[in-house]
Amino acid sequence: MESKGINKTKARLIVLVIFLIGFLAGGFSMSLYRTVTGSPEGERGKMRGGPPQAHILDKMEKKLSLTSDQRDKVRAILDETFAQYDQVRRDVDPRIHVIRQQSRERIRALLTDDQKPKFEELVAESDARREKMKEHFGK
Repeated sequence: MESKGINKTKARLIVLVIFLIGFLAGGFSMSLYRTVTGSPEGERGKMRGGPPQAHILDKMEKKLSLTSDQRDKVRAILDETFAQYDQVRRDVDPRIHVIRQQSRERIRALLTDDQKPKFEELVAESDARREKMKEHFGK
């Protein structure tokens, strides 16, 4: 019987680790994208003080020699696309927060009194990284 409880605990920890790895992989892939495209580090989409779509539009104009009409239409498409991205983020972020908090509570319930402070340190580090990424990526 006890092994079933241990297996459930292991499964939960594995799911949490996979989630964290996915989160970090996303951050790494954005960094790699900036490196490959020549975007300066730490300024995702805020090149020259503008929104990310302005940077994309500038690159497209240079590489594709867009006409002014094309530039206007591409700008409208990018503005609409980024507005949709922002809406999806606003819809999903609260749900992710609830799931994250529920997961943490379930993990806390498994830990000993000695383990809980160390876990809280891990949680604080994770939250700090998430906030830094939000600042870094502008959301």
